[in-house]
Amino acid sequence: MQLECKECHRTLNLPDAKLPVGRPFAFSCPYCKGKNTAQYPGPTAPATPEASEVLTAGPPSAAAGGAASRPPAAPPEPIRATGEAAGEPPAKVSGKPIDLQSALSEVVDDRPKAMVVYDDPTIQKFLIQKLESGGYKAMAALNPRDAAKQLKFANFSLLVLQEDYCGTSIRGNLLLRSLQTLDLASRRGMLVILVSPQMTSLDDLTAFGLSIDGIINIADIDSLDRLLVSVTARATKFYSLYRQALIEHGLD
Repeated sequence: MQLECKECHRTLNLPDAKLPVGRPFAFSCPYCKGKNTAQYPGPTAPATPEASEVLTAGPPSAAAGGAASRPPAAPPEPIRATGEAAGEPPAKVSGKPIDLQSALSEVVDDRPKAMVVYDDPTIQKFLIQKLESGGYKAMAALNPRDAAKQLKFANFSLLVLQEDYCGTSIRGNLLLRSLQTLDLASRRGMLVILVSPQMTSLDDLTAFGLSIDGIINIADIDSLDRLLVSVTARATKFYSLYRQALIEHGLD
């Protein structure tokens, strides 16, 4: 069964055997933690010979040698879960709570997530391949609005952002500004790397002034994996005392 989260609109593929048939159940999206309610109608009964004859009834097709033709079946649409985020009243959930933790864990990719925001398809593909080979689950943003939405509803460990994305300057990069509106917990757990055509790679002072974690010059992207290790080590060391204080006060 396919379930579409009402908040982040991600599609979850759940094993049918783990779901109650004909009874509403509630679950939390493993990606955005949004609360949803859905109902599994049960498996579709196989077509009987009589039903098959009805489906194939009609004028014979000359191209098929006299056999009746019919249009191919459309792929099933994911069932849209209901939830408060969509402005719909929550469905009444009856019976014992359904434990979907094991089912949801089967469909969640536990690799750290990375987003690439780059308008050159060739460089975008290259960056995604580099990140995937480095153990990330990488995706590309469709446009600035899509990137801002994904950053708001999903927890990314890494953001690789083009400085002059869509022809903007560093001061006109709205996505870079929108990072300041993220909640502190999400922003603290995400590395932000700016790919620049002119800035020097690993320029910590400039990166600090831009409130990002690292800079990579476009001429050095072939060494992205090595530079990413360096940026991660630098950021970890820089924030080590801060994170330690959070842990001691139970805030991390």
